[in-house]
Amino acid sequence: MFLPARFCFDESKSVMTWLILEVMAAKRRRKRTNVACYICGFTGADTRDHVIPQCFFPAPPQNLLTLPAHLSCHHRLDEEYVRNLLASFGRDSSAAAAHLWSSTGTVRRSFARNVPLRRSMLAGMMPRVEMFSPGGIYLGDAPAIRFDRTRVYPSLEKMVRGLYRYHTGRLLPREVRFSWGLDEMLYGIGEQTFRYASPGLHYGDIFESRYIVEQENRLEVVAWWLRFYQWTVFRCFVAPRAIDEEGTP
Repeated sequence: MFLPARFCFDESKSVMTWLILEVMAAKRRRKRTNVACYICGFTGADTRDHVIPQCFFPAPPQNLLTLPAHLSCHHRLDEEYVRNLLASFGRDSSAAAAHLWSSTGTVRRSFARNVPLRRSMLAGMMPRVEMFSPGGIYLGDAPAIRFDRTRVYPSLEKMVRGLYRYHTGRLLPREVRFSWGLDEMLYGIGEQTFRYASPGLHYGDIFESRYIVEQENRLEVVAWWLRFYQWTVFRCFVAPRAIDEEGTP
């Protein structure tokens, strides 16, 4: 049997500790072999992932939702970039976002540590833009930034998958299609739909959600609204899916 170098000396207690840890790890791997990853849907989940990333919080709460996942599925996501982007919008509306952006906050530290990340954020900065209501009424101005959709939406889709799993007990299929809207004005049918939605997971001034999961005429309709730092709202429609007579997609 191969032992790591740090255990290759004559101390039976250290060797025994290593063996116990190896046995426990093997049991965890066997136990999770048939557990599905909520991100990709395949079995073999080998860790638990925070559906709303820990890095979004100055101090993560103890009740932060976690679900079984593959380490490879959530490790590839650029959640640090998403956190920095969303917290930049919410600095004036959320005490948590302001703390993240403070001189001792994690956003500033991440920029100091990761120069390419800082450069990509600076490259997307734009002048503040004027905001108007659907009727043309001037609402003031707001910060603006161009962001990389390929770095943002995979993390948001992961969150929707996790929230769907949490609220329904089911997994969204791998091939499901997502349609996104950003900070849409709520009026007309959009406002009616939003008001009809049920309150979902909520973490103070950092994250809140509303959702609709309805089944009618053998179709399931799913919609989510994700709000970050009491400012930025992403709307997600999931393409309708056929369900069987028992209501199972």
